[in-house]
Amino acid sequence: MLVGNVGEVREVIDVDIDLMAGALILDSIGNRDGVPTERFPTPPDLVKGGRGLVVIHAGGRGKVHVTVRIGPAAPALTDAERALWEETQEVAYACEDPEVFLDGSTGEVVAPFTLPEGDYRIRVFVRGRAKYFDSYTAPDEDARVHVEMHIWPAHVEVSAPS
Repeated sequence: MLVGNVGEVREVIDVDIDLMAGALILDSIGNRDGVPTERFPTPPDLVKGGRGLVVIHAGGRGKVHVTVRIGPAAPALTDAERALWEETQEVAYACEDPEVFLDGSTGEVVAPFTLPEGDYRIRVFVRGRAKYFDSYTAPDEDARVHVEMHIWPAHVEVSAPS
């Protein structure tokens, strides 16, 4: 069980990831079978969740900046905070293996973390996707596509803005 005050962020992961085909994947360490095509979002959708896997079509290739915020409840966002992002989508995710990681479609385990088994909601925000959809950002350049994920248990209501 996640602990803390409602809306309090328990863990933050902040990392640059090399995206191969524009897809950012939240997967489990135990799944080395790859990602079936039907698990990818259908354009124009940004994200597709489900049992054991989340696929985000970030659009850009090469270096993408990703922030993951894990908390006991969904953070409430002001209109000003939402305006920072060009697109937002929310999906369900069933975590079946507590050892999870991010992958840029390369098969490389990036930013591994632990998430208790159970049902979650994941809200995904993206900035730079429309402008840099088919572009490549080299490792020595600043990331042009930014993705932020908020993860919380599915049974918890969204917290009120403070």
